[in-house]
Amino acid sequence: MFQRMLGDIRGKGETIQVQVESSKLVPNVRTINGKRLLFLNFDGTDYPCLERGWTSWADKILTPENEGRAKWGLVNEETGRKKRWSIGTVRKFLDMTPTDIADTVVKSWWKRHDPTTWHIIKYADNGNGNPGAIRYIGTTHYRLYKHAEFLADLSTTDFSGLDLRTQSLTEDHMVLRLTTDKPLPLPGTTNVFAGFHMLNSENGSSSIQVRHIIYDEICTNGLINLFDKKNLIQQRHSRFDVAEFREKVSESAKTFDDVHKNSVELISYLLSKVLPKDQRDAVLDMYEDKYEASKKFVNAVDTRIGGRDKAWDLISAITETAQVYDWRTRIRHEEQAGLLVGDIRSDRHMPYVKKEEECQTESTKQPSSAI
Repeated sequence: MFQRMLGDIRGKGETIQVQVESSKLVPNVRTINGKRLLFLNFDGTDYPCLERGWTSWADKILTPENEGRAKWGLVNEETGRKKRWSIGTVRKFLDMTPTDIADTVVKSWWKRHDPTTWHIIKYADNGNGNPGAIRYIGTTHYRLYKHAEFLADLSTTDFSGLDLRTQSLTEDHMVLRLTTDKPLPLPGTTNVFAGFHMLNSENGSSSIQVRHIIYDEICTNGLINLFDKKNLIQQRHSRFDVAEFREKVSESAKTFDDVHKNSVELISYLLSKVLPKDQRDAVLDMYEDKYEASKKFVNAVDTRIGGRDKAWDLISAITETAQVYDWRTRIRHEEQAGLLVGDIRSDRHMPYVKKEEECQTESTKQPSSAI
């Protein structure tokens, strides 16, 4: 079942782990094609650093505060996430070039987070004089769980009756989606399947996960749902226990009949649940507020729903809209859509309807005359 993915992994290059004493590990920043990139030097070699995607370094003061002290930070260009810390007085950096500033910032951060030994996960050298890029920097508690190991451990479980629908390999994740070979017995649709969503990373960007998923074959999107209010399996890479993982995967496969039954019940409810427009708008407002979705994303979902009025239409519109994003963002919206189902069933969106009614009432009030 997983042979093709094994081939993709080999094509990416082997990932290896090394331990380096702090005194032998020196960070530096270079400007290449206009971008400031982090390199780490050990064993006499400069290795490009791809750790968690942090390859772009802030070269401006983010927040001057604390009597002339400034905060500086790392900026991930893809996600927009920032790491910030106080580095020193503004005057100290006035005459520095952006690259010098970035180099100073990096070394200050490095000094603050300085264990005796660093755990380095990197690609193996390719033999052409190009050192393998570093994928993760952390303490020695981190346990590298290679994608090939992940697949081998999954292969010890009998997944008969399930098909491999999705397999994706990125710098951050390996994603697998297994579903039933037959669709769920639902009225009016023959394209929805139940299954498992499986995730691993080799660079510290996520935990190891096995979760329930409801899969729409038409749009190849998934609704990650927590039927029992928790993940089937979610283990951190720190102190990871392989034997425990294998046992939990096997147990999860044995309970799949319950997953199938729960999936039918859940989608049947969503297909029958009518959301009038005021409630639909309230759900989208809650999604934007509670789950911090962007206004652009919510508007795209609203457009995709059109005139449809079932709860399933709204949930599907969220997961369908997410498919144009990178895997990290896509999975986040699929998880949140699963949580949103519970919100709808518990009427947690209703307070947002009341807010809209109150706003309408306020807008009809006549302004008081000035005295």
